[in-house]
Amino acid sequence: MIQKSFQPKKLLAIRTDHLGDLLLTLPALNLFKERTPTCELHMVASESYAAVLRHLSWLKQVWIPSEVDEAFLRQGFDSYLAFWEQEPLNQNSLIQKIPFRAGYRRGWQRSYLNLALPHQHIRASYRPQVLQNLDLLAMLGFKATLEELPLITLDHSKAGTAGWRIGICIDTAGSDRRYALAHINMLTQDILKKWPQSTVVLLGTGRSTSQAEELIRAIGPLALRVENLVGKTTVEELLALCKTLRILVVGNTGPAHLAAALDIPQVTLFIAQAPSLTRWGPWSLKARILKRSPACDFVCRPPECDQGARICELDIHPAQVLDAIAAVLAQAQQVNSMREQLTQFAKQGIAIASSQTQVVETLRARGWQAHLIPKSKDAAERLRFLKARQTLVCVDSGPLLRWIERLRLSNHVGVLPLYDSFKGDWDVQHFEGCLYRYFGMEELA
Repeated sequence: MIQKSFQPKKLLAIRTDHLGDLLLTLPALNLFKERTPTCELHMVASESYAAVLRHLSWLKQVWIPSEVDEAFLRQGFDSYLAFWEQEPLNQNSLIQKIPFRAGYRRGWQRSYLNLALPHQHIRASYRPQVLQNLDLLAMLGFKATLEELPLITLDHSKAGTAGWRIGICIDTAGSDRRYALAHINMLTQDILKKWPQSTVVLLGTGRSTSQAEELIRAIGPLALRVENLVGKTTVEELLALCKTLRILVVGNTGPAHLAAALDIPQVTLFIAQAPSLTRWGPWSLKARILKRSPACDFVCRPPECDQGARICELDIHPAQVLDAIAAVLAQAQQVNSMREQLTQFAKQGIAIASSQTQVVETLRARGWQAHLIPKSKDAAERLRFLKARQTLVCVDSGPLLRWIERLRLSNHVGVLPLYDSFKGDWDVQHFEGCLYRYFGMEELA
């Protein structure tokens, strides 16, 4: 609940970067508005995506950065929330006149925030972004549980879905997250053959126009059942289009979160190793995630890839995507809550290494990616191999931990010696609780 000492009357929230990041602020803000109906809630968003928010009845008004001037900031805002860590406005001196100013304590923001959330690198890298946004609201005295947070919901009537329209988004915000065009080609043909009544709708930005045209030429006669809308839609048109889809195949990018906001089923491909699944997974009960550990020795530096081979693009086979589409359409293995979904994200996104067979077998039985690393000469290389591919947790206090220290792997995010768990009988639930708390997901513990 809101503390009695402070009841916001007019709150200004800001997130002016990417579409997905913007949409992930909505569950916390929506719940905040439900709890404090008398508070005027204003939002500043980039000009490209502000139109999406204008459909939300609970937002008083949506602004773009060019409209934020001295006259704007004299409207009597009593609280301010900065939902990102890059400087969005050149109005710091004016923002300082707002009594309560909350954000992350990093770099430039120190100059004007009076309610700063300390930046903890591991927590910020892995804690679900929706919960991080709730953490900022907590600085204003607002408290809520995971179960109370709503799904992202845009105020739109459901469009008709006559026929079978299956969307494939061939573009992403960063080149390190894109699915290989050859695999998209195979997937498109497989979809059209498996579901003869279907139409495939290609989506993406203008920078992928040539790839879409190449794909159309490559699939021959089946191209008659492909609708190429790459580079041909605005964000608002994309929003309307998504409502007509039966399912969307998409990478870790904005349209995945847009589909979540419209309650559209999706298969989401987490290709690169760097974007954390636990942090950026879609806030949706209808998302099926496919994630693999790319056979690449280089650590990703999103949003671009420095390696020409682009091995990760080929890591998920089209047959796996086709199976996931079929499972989602059949509503197989549906999750019932975001707690269950986030637990699955954690088990897909975190690898665990141990030299103890019992530990590995127990964790595998509970759905974790557990790897047995024998105490042998190649243990160090196997640890390095795992760490190069995904978040790695080591649970031994002996040789494996010493190898981690020797390899300097402990300087990387996600290497965690949880050897305290082995005092006495090993308790897997205690271990899982430690793991969730370490990665900023204490709500799951």
